[in-house]
Amino acid sequence: MVRQEFVFNNRSDYQYPVSEFGSKNLYLLGLRGTGKSTVGPLLAQNLQRPFWDLDLLVQQTSGRTILEIFSTEGEEEFRRLESLALRRVAAGSQQVIALGGGAILASENRQLIRETGWGVWLQARSEILHERICSDADSTAERPPLTDRSGIDELRLLADQRKALYAECADYAVNVENWTATDIAHEIAIWFQSVDNNEGDLPYTDYTDS
Repeated sequence: MVRQEFVFNNRSDYQYPVSEFGSKNLYLLGLRGTGKSTVGPLLAQNLQRPFWDLDLLVQQTSGRTILEIFSTEGEEEFRRLESLALRRVAAGSQQVIALGGGAILASENRQLIRETGWGVWLQARSEILHERICSDADSTAERPPLTDRSGIDELRLLADQRKALYAECADYAVNVENWTATDIAHEIAIWFQSVDNNEGDLPYTDYTDS
């Protein structure tokens, strides 16, 4: 499906109204390379909310990098620490939280996300994500492989495995392929302003690999 173009009128002059939005958090979901950690601080600034990066929180609390955790104790231990970090931040309210790509793997995490906030799924085709990851040498060096595949094949596999899980947590989806992080944060902020305290699932369009 072709995405309807979002027109950013006078974005630099836009004044984001301050609203209570109940007590819900806003969670950014998506695969590695979609820009969650980049969009998150900009979105938090727009909405005047605190920002948390879950991967960074895991590293800060454990005193180890993600790669070190995977290398010494394996993915299971990392997922345990990730779930602990999520429970910690989800206890707060009115925050913007960038989740790790695999935070939605645990059913209890998905339930917690749904119960405590709105989910925004950042989407892009695997080819685009692969290009972004390959251009970021630091990220490539710091991130462990998650499957027995490599490169774009791993991304395609993860996209297929996680698609339904992201959808379970998502209230809104944004195609991040052709927008700057600033524009993506603006679009999400405008959507979030329109949500206000309206309860229930909201429609979204799927822009991932078909």
